[in-house]
Amino acid sequence: LFLTSKCYQRISTFTGTEGSIHALALSTDGQILAAGGTQGVRLWNLKSCKEFPQVVTYLDSRGAVSCAVWVKTKFAISEMLCYGTGMGYLVFLRSNPTDMHYQEICARRLGSGFEITCIAWDAVSADSSCQIAVGTHDNIVQVLVLGAAYQLQSVFA
Repeated sequence: LFLTSKCYQRISTFTGTEGSIHALALSTDGQILAAGGTQGVRLWNLKSCKEFPQVVTYLDSRGAVSCAVWVKTKFAISEMLCYGTGMGYLVFLRSNPTDMHYQEICARRLGSGFEITCIAWDAVSADSSCQIAVGTHDNIVQVLVLGAAYQLQSVFA
């Protein structure tokens, strides 16, 4: 990571990643960096420069992580990490408040299972839901709602 000034200066190096990185996402509070790629998802606390315990990402059945974004609903305590995979899965991770381990709370394969290439989101209502827009490698755009019970519902394709 680099601080901005007249010149860039390295302030930390994160190690432990193997394979290629396809996606980076920085939490909106600037505390957590998520990196996704051929080895799944890795999360780092930027203040302590320590890695969170590794998240299970089912690489064999879902494919490499292709894109990622942090999502927060209006009434949620913390952000969730939403990522897409090369085999068309949309996955949500949330931290467990007691031990800060990130766990999968929702996963769904979209359409014909083509790579998810981009994700955007917006908090939409007072019932804690948010809209997720997803683009896939086969030129499909889909909008889904993630409800309060972490269920995905299709709105538009």
